[in-house]
Amino acid sequence: MIVGFDAKRAYYNTRGLGSYSRTVLEAVQKYFPSNDYHLFKPRKRGRIWNNDTGFAVHDNGVMPGAYWRTFQLGSEVQNKGLDIFHGLSNELPIFLPSKTTRYVVTVHDLIWWKHPEYYPLIDKQIYKWKILKAMANADHVIAVSENTKLDLIDFFPEVKNKISVIYPPCGEVFYQKKSDLNLHGIREKFNLPERFILYVGSLSKNKGVGNLIIMLSQIDSGLSLVIVGEGSEKGSLSELSKKHKVAKRIYWLAQSTNPDQMELSGIYQMALATILSSQYEGFGLPIIESLASRTPVITINHSSLPEAAGPGAVYANSSSPDDLSVAITTLLSDTQLYNWLSNVGIEHALRFKPQSKVRELMGLYQNLMP
Repeated sequence: MIVGFDAKRAYYNTRGLGSYSRTVLEAVQKYFPSNDYHLFKPRKRGRIWNNDTGFAVHDNGVMPGAYWRTFQLGSEVQNKGLDIFHGLSNELPIFLPSKTTRYVVTVHDLIWWKHPEYYPLIDKQIYKWKILKAMANADHVIAVSENTKLDLIDFFPEVKNKISVIYPPCGEVFYQKKSDLNLHGIREKFNLPERFILYVGSLSKNKGVGNLIIMLSQIDSGLSLVIVGEGSEKGSLSELSKKHKVAKRIYWLAQSTNPDQMELSGIYQMALATILSSQYEGFGLPIIESLASRTPVITINHSSLPEAAGPGAVYANSSSPDDLSVAITTLLSDTQLYNWLSNVGIEHALRFKPQSKVRELMGLYQNLMP
């Protein structure tokens, strides 16, 4: 089987869609090496992924990357004689001249449609245009959660019969317990505090990081908050931390100090808990990464978050600072509960190991073949 992937996010996105793309690509190469794999990416500086041995890599040459990816990539796919082309991040090329290639797209969320208040108008228009084209052109649609599948059916009822749910795979590194020596080195490198709650994700309005900062002012002063992420809200969040007098208890890890996968897995293992209290999520991969690291989670019982967290979380009643404070206090004051969540959390996380997820993916590809 000859399979092509839109690999832009794998090469250039640090978290989120980038993590998903890299984990999928590394897993298909590792567990199904007999296939012929092609990666398509724009040519640009700053690539963060180099583990592409065994793939045929194609880029846009001198053509502008956005134009090439949207309008010319379909012709490239035809020229390579692909059996399957998989858009890993919400979109497919607009023009698809090949009649023999089957097109698959993974849709991660429709947050911009469900909660348009968090997005600029131009972004919403671009996202809507791309998703409309992807739904029209896809032979099959992968939703990353049952909740995202329901959102897709709500907005695009005509695609109901060509949607499957395949949960995102969690990188294998997160299941590997680090030695005390490794953890000490990671703590020293990032100057991490002894006792901390961890947030991993973008710093955008829908993530609710401001509530975490206010929450921090309401709980034990010996606890810190480590934030792994970057985004447009960082400046205002920094000001909020000063207003609530917790700036010295917040550790920002991003850009020049951004941890790699191995380091991040160690940070999860050192955290007392991971917290994700977004207003809405398509899935919530940091939850699985935390549970695989045997670290319990605090989250909210809405959208796809319960699918990700399963039994390994304390569920706050809402994303308000008061409810999050109660959830943290409940978790950290009950040793029996804490240990139970750690144990059931890792059992739940084993469902998301890469080998099982890409086996589902390969089964879908095979079923699409003529």
